[in-house]
Amino acid sequence: MSTGPKLLRRAMAAGLAAGAALCVTLGAVFWKIAASAHPRRPSALEALGEPPRVDFWERIDLVLFRGRAAFAGAAIPAARGAPALGGAAGRGEPARPVVATVPDPYRQTAAADESDLAAALSARGVPEARRRSLLDQVRRLREALLREDEAPGSERSPGVVDTDPSGVVVAAAPRGAPPVDLSVPPGLPAEFAGYLEGALAYRRGDLAAASARWQDLLALPEEARRQRSTWAAFMLGRTALRRQPRDLAAAVSWFRRTRELAAHGFADSLGLAVLSLGWEARAEAARRHFDRAEALYAQQARAGDSSAIDSLRIFWRERLIRGFLGH
Repeated sequence: MSTGPKLLRRAMAAGLAAGAALCVTLGAVFWKIAASAHPRRPSALEALGEPPRVDFWERIDLVLFRGRAAFAGAAIPAARGAPALGGAAGRGEPARPVVATVPDPYRQTAAADESDLAAALSARGVPEARRRSLLDQVRRLREALLREDEAPGSERSPGVVDTDPSGVVVAAAPRGAPPVDLSVPPGLPAEFAGYLEGALAYRRGDLAAASARWQDLLALPEEARRQRSTWAAFMLGRTALRRQPRDLAAAVSWFRRTRELAAHGFADSLGLAVLSLGWEARAEAARRHFDRAEALYAQQARAGDSSAIDSLRIFWRERLIRGFLGH
């Protein structure tokens, strides 16, 4: 019998065996990923808890399959800007994580501001005519800010979402003083007035004034700041990252505080508790706390924010590059 057909049969048998082994291996990998991810699927407050370390199988899931095993049990994303917490958060009940899905954070913030203010004024028993007047004034202020940002040649001031996934943070560039009509309407509840005053100062690049107004807001009695505590804490973290030099430790503290506030029932209509995970990860990476940064990005992905997958891939790529360069 010639050796050619015999070798061919042996090669085919070896190929079939290798294919079967590959199928078994891939099946085992899928099973292991699903099994390892399943116990840590978050729901409700679990997404706001302390992030566990990322193990090997979860890295495979995140890199190759965009976290499908983790997303299978993640909280369902809700459109940012909608009152996703309903009335529960305002009454001190635990908040559910909300994930950013709307692409324009500026208009979304304006919509959330109006919706939250309307609910707060109604809860305070403000007469309808006065309520409509205040809402109209705030709406005109927000529309003026949007027109200023969208004018040809202008640069939008930073909103609650940074579209640069690399985490590069630049110093706050002072903006020209807003026109005289861009002022906070009198008669707003203290937390809404304080937040807007801080936001206007932040737009001007006056970080000290912005921080002072937001810290004053957080010093109000709890029942007087149910709607804007998470907003103020989150922006204090952003402000700490925009200082020169950056105050990374303060930024980490404020982003953690954002999640603590949401977990204790303070309203989070913009999903800042989930966003704070990614921002804290950036600050931790800048402090060279790489394991902590990786865990935070993974927790953000588990909470249903798919942008964390891209952030993780950039994070791992930069770690590999720096490792090869010996940094």
